Amino acid sequence: MTTQIIQWEGDVLNRREIALFLERLVLKKIESGRVSPNVNALCFALDGDWGTGKTFFVKKWIEDLRNSKYPVIHFDAWINDLTDDPLVGFMAYLKSSLEALIKRLPLSERVEAKKKATELMQQAGRAVGIITKSVAKKYLGNEIEELSGLSIKSNELNEDDKKILITEGVDKFFEESLQSHTDKMEAIGALKNSIEQLLEYLNDKTEYQLPMFIFIDELDRCRPDYAIRLLEGIKHLFDAKNVCFVVSTNMTQLSESVKAVYGSGFDAYRYLKRFFAFEYSLPEPDYDAFALMLVNDSILASTNLRVFSGLPEESPTRSKIEIMAANFAMIAKAFNMDLRSQQQSFRNAEAAISAIDDS
Repeated sequence: MTTQIIQWEGDVLNRREIALFLERLVLKKIESGRVSPNVNALCFALDGDWGTGKTFFVKKWIEDLRNSKYPVIHFDAWINDLTDDPLVGFMAYLKSSLEALIKRLPLSERVEAKKKATELMQQAGRAVGIITKSVAKKYLGNEIEELSGLSIKSNELNEDDKKILITEGVDKFFEESLQSHTDKMEAIGALKNSIEQLLEYLNDKTEYQLPMFIFIDELDRCRPDYAIRLLEGIKHLFDAKNVCFVVSTNMTQLSESVKAVYGSGFDAYRYLKRFFAFEYSLPEPDYDAFALMLVNDSILASTNLRVFSGLPEESPTRSKIEIMAANFAMIAKAFNMDLRSQQQSFRNAEAAISAIDDS
């Protein structure tokens, strides 16, 4: 079953057909089981430069998906960039979103769904706790007492005793590392299983259908370390069947975040491709559509000032908004302005006009 997308109010960039296309693509990939090698969840990047209408597109697409009874979670990474550990913030938002989703169910379905959601969050808490727990210890220099667990000064030992204690310490380190790895894999497996059980219940016993869409928005605006840790965390922890992650971002800027973490010579784009089954780049809007979007989003639409541009004559069939947009688009075309330059120029004009008394 696919979304019946109705006309989007204010869709001056004509994006609704893109949403329908992407939904069909997601469904076909998940139904075919051809997501990515050794990967369960589908994760793709919705790439768009500033000014391409990415935020508007995401919000409208989410409305359509919810109207079609897909479980949808919209996580704004920029707003939630408040903690050192991004997974904690994501889990908190996941918990509140699942609770809101379950509240919309009939009472007869709500109890079991809440039970499964609670189990999911418990498993998520355990997995995150194990992963973020540091098992590294100091195994350097003269701190031999930390290797053996004994309060013995290194200068009190001969060389043979030091070698023995170092060997024991290294063995202990590897034992703890292996156990930590086992605990991590068990916790992640239990989390994935609880996610899949909740989604199966929602699909079989409620009005919701699969997949569950999780939108990660504004990732390129976050601190570099936060953005990368969030990507890596969801890749490892939430890789469950019937889950689709839509990462709405600017791939160029996100690549710079990767380089900020791993070094300027790091192949950031290749690294990011590990996370995404595919990328879809929103096309840049044409001059007229972009100008209309700028005017609609500005204070000029509500001003009482009349438009006297000296450009095309005003038509009685066109609104003031349409005239302003057409005139601005003509100027932008003449100077071959990119999207950012158009926005900056428009904001300057908006600031100047706002200083005029229109009473």
